[in-house]
Amino acid sequence: MTTRHSNQILTFWVVASLSILCGFSSLTSAASMKMTSDNQLARAKTIRLKEVFSVADNKGVVHPFFDVTVDIHRPDELRIEATPVWGKGDRSQKKSFYLMSKGKQYEYDGITNTYTTGTAPAPGSVASSQLWDMAAVTTVLYPDESIKTEPDMTISSSKGTLNGRKMIVFTDKFHTLVESGKRITPVYRIWVDASTGYPCQKCEYIDINGKDILNLKLDMFDYVLNKPLPKGTFVWKAPAGAKLDNPPTLLNPGSVAPDFTAYKADGAAVHLSDFKVKTVVLDFWATWCGPCQASLPHLEKIYRQVNNQNVVVLAVCVWDTHDAFEKWIVAKNGMYTFNLLFDPAGKSKSSIATALYHVTEIPTQYVIGKDGKILANDVGYEPGAHMLEDTLRKSGVTVSETRSSHS
Repeated sequence: MTTRHSNQILTFWVVASLSILCGFSSLTSAASMKMTSDNQLARAKTIRLKEVFSVADNKGVVHPFFDVTVDIHRPDELRIEATPVWGKGDRSQKKSFYLMSKGKQYEYDGITNTYTTGTAPAPGSVASSQLWDMAAVTTVLYPDESIKTEPDMTISSSKGTLNGRKMIVFTDKFHTLVESGKRITPVYRIWVDASTGYPCQKCEYIDINGKDILNLKLDMFDYVLNKPLPKGTFVWKAPAGAKLDNPPTLLNPGSVAPDFTAYKADGAAVHLSDFKVKTVVLDFWATWCGPCQASLPHLEKIYRQVNNQNVVVLAVCVWDTHDAFEKWIVAKNGMYTFNLLFDPAGKSKSSIATALYHVTEIPTQYVIGKDGKILANDVGYEPGAHMLEDTLRKSGVTVSETRSSHS
């Protein structure tokens, strides 16, 4: 399962805010579909490929953002390097990279000159890494993996061509949202070479009233299989002057949830302590965060089931501006019936999310019990995941399975 989220500091992953509804990392292959009957990628010991990650502007013009190199040595070594190609000056020349080796993983941000460390994902799993998602590593590592179709997703395949070559085109469509009279559907497509099984292009579109608008594009090419990779490829060495950036961990279950004050659109103050006898779902989101916007309809469906069972939702807009929050409220026009609140601290370190709840990525969700202690926490949004429903059931709340219908 791939977690979808956005970071507070966008750094090299500046395109996170451009992903209007969902993250770019979800599309692999349809349930029980294989890209080819004899996939060379699935059997290769080593793989090297090059990529170009691009962003389309509102006129449809595609702008390259990163040149990417991916090196893989099965079963447990991987390196991704991303060189910014936008802008000018020294900043545009600093590479960012992700490294997985000897049971550890490292991710270096060339713009901030900081890095994080952690335990590498188990074989067959995916990393919680921005570069991993951007480079579509899951699609390359596990080309024949059967993916469970999520309730919010329809998946199909068709024949096509790309640069004169025959392709199999896989298409994912998520549930349709209706906003301001427009029908909006996230659409993902991947073009796979019909003869080799190599993924060649991956795109994210936003379907607005039946018209696909390109948002993000990844071109994948120059595959080299089963050849020696350069010495030192999978050796970790912190770049000169780089500082370790270990963000705080989320508050653990059993911890007392800190009280806070946030504000409704009309200026009314709301305190967590106002709901001492209720189960509270605390959701941190932002107007610019695509995964947050994709998660809110799911949250609304759950709330409509449980709002008469002493359950309250406090959806706090963080790391944002009040003007953006007000415009968003007007645009939604009553779409959501739970409490929509704003944290006036904005992007400062004193924000509710950062200072009190140790949030570094959104959406982040906490479930708080009637005793004021945290029951569970979760980061990101993945259609089909049921952390919230499962936690509410364990606390005695009746909630059914939530499935988003395709419009």
